[in-house]
Amino acid sequence: MTKMLGLMTKRDKEFLGLSLIFSVIQVWLNLRIPKIMGGITTLLSNGNADHSSVISAGLSMLFYAALSLMASSFVVFLSARISCSLGRKLRNELFHKIMSFSQEETAAFGSSSLITRCTGDVVMIEQIVSAGVQIIFYAPAIAVFAIIMMSGTNLIWTVVTLVLLMSMTMLMYFLLHLTRDTIINLQKKTDTLNRVNREHIEGLKIIHAFNAYEYQRKRSLDAIEDLNESVFSLSRITSALLPLGNGIGNLLGILIYTIGAYVIQAAAVTERVGLFSDMVVFSSFAALATMAIMQIVMVYIVFMRGMASQMRIIEVLDKEVRIKDSSDEKCPLKTGTIEFKNVSFRYPGAAADTLKNITFKINKGETVALIGATGCGKTSIMNLIPRMYDVSDGEVLVDGVDVRDYKLAELRSRIGYVPQKSILFSGTIAQNIDFAEGIGFQRTLSHIREAARVGQADSFIEKREGQYYARVEQGGSNFSGGQRQRLNISRAISRDPEIYLFDDSFSALDFETDRRLRKALRESSQNATVLMVAQRIQTIKNADRILVLDKGMIVGEGRHEELLSSCRVYKEIAMSQLPREVGTK
Repeated sequence: MTKMLGLMTKRDKEFLGLSLIFSVIQVWLNLRIPKIMGGITTLLSNGNADHSSVISAGLSMLFYAALSLMASSFVVFLSARISCSLGRKLRNELFHKIMSFSQEETAAFGSSSLITRCTGDVVMIEQIVSAGVQIIFYAPAIAVFAIIMMSGTNLIWTVVTLVLLMSMTMLMYFLLHLTRDTIINLQKKTDTLNRVNREHIEGLKIIHAFNAYEYQRKRSLDAIEDLNESVFSLSRITSALLPLGNGIGNLLGILIYTIGAYVIQAAAVTERVGLFSDMVVFSSFAALATMAIMQIVMVYIVFMRGMASQMRIIEVLDKEVRIKDSSDEKCPLKTGTIEFKNVSFRYPGAAADTLKNITFKINKGETVALIGATGCGKTSIMNLIPRMYDVSDGEVLVDGVDVRDYKLAELRSRIGYVPQKSILFSGTIAQNIDFAEGIGFQRTLSHIREAARVGQADSFIEKREGQYYARVEQGGSNFSGGQRQRLNISRAISRDPEIYLFDDSFSALDFETDRRLRKALRESSQNATVLMVAQRIQTIKNADRILVLDKGMIVGEGRHEELLSSCRVYKEIAMSQLPREVGTK
């Protein structure tokens, strides 16, 4: 738990110290009550106690009990503050760490696992801190002091009590040891169930379309059964702990009073009252010790699960990030040039390079297109420019500076990026378009409207109730694929970047919308550099240059007409899409 303590604020540590002080007070108060009870027993057994002395002793018990309740309540309050503060800190740390991840680190954990670590695992840490602060000191202290105070009363009682308490502790530890691997695997199986449920929800349309209810139901049931098996295995053992502890506690009480009956019977008449009083006090201390050990066991169960969660959280926090900010902040003039110099790239764990010796340069204001078969490396080129991945060999330069020498925020502020998969966030349309600068509306509504006009999104936005303040559901589920693409393009345009990266971002648009969008984009951003990936030649035929990729290499470069005569791969693509135009040449 050293890592967790290190994340606590100074105030949290002060609260932790206060909670320990009040736990000590609570221990002392609780140990006073059996002593007073013994005194009352002695007074009543003697037969000469007056009414006022018994009431006075009873009121003293109530007073100590009330103070103990107040101390306990204060410890609970402090533990809640500490656990909530730590949970907030952990969530912030995890958020910032995950935001620093590249595609490689995100894929290594998996999105479902990261979600579980940010939610369920943090909650488990909060629970262990809350329970630990309340019991981790109080229960051992009450058990130790109770045993010490019992040891000076009667040797036989003490021996019997110690034997039973040690037997109970060892038996419970053995049972808990059996659950260690189950507890650790429980979180992994929760990850699996989350992943299956997430796929089920995100793929609901496909499941409906293919009548795959039974198939998906079986996948869900398999994950549920696997998790339930671990939960049941854990529950079967842990559910036996409480009855076992209660049984041993009841047995201990019976033995104390049985042995006490023989001891009192054998003692002299003058000693019997004192022995009876000692027996009452001893049984109270034994009950306190038994209850304390049970509390320690219950905390240990939570602690075991908390340790598994802690390891998973620390695994994320300690994960080395490959793509880091440069130590030297370089801010060259914004010219909009992109250059690849002998770039090769291989995905982590892949057997071969995805890109091989890629070299090209795009000057300011140029529009360059990438085309080629699926899997030839077009998206990989796009990902290297904003450093979603780093090159395996060679250099990628933006405005003449290696992208690895930029601060990530500075580099990405120069780029308007539209990915293959259109992503929208819950909120309003205006918030999704004005997403570049972060919090709130950084740009005027007129600027947002202009970005939507260029992105050809204004036509459907203005037909919606609320227009730019209309609601966007999670993932943009209340928009069509083409509408989501146009909103994503509008978001990039809203940044007024020097470089546009369109990764097959026009695929869901009809030809007329595609044509109008490209025309409006040329007019509004004449000085911007544009690099686009497209599958349709109609989208890119008017580009200044077209780069043709095949198996990770550039096999052709030029304008549309030049490539038709000089590049076999490009001509084959053109023949499949524009047979009449190509056939006449």
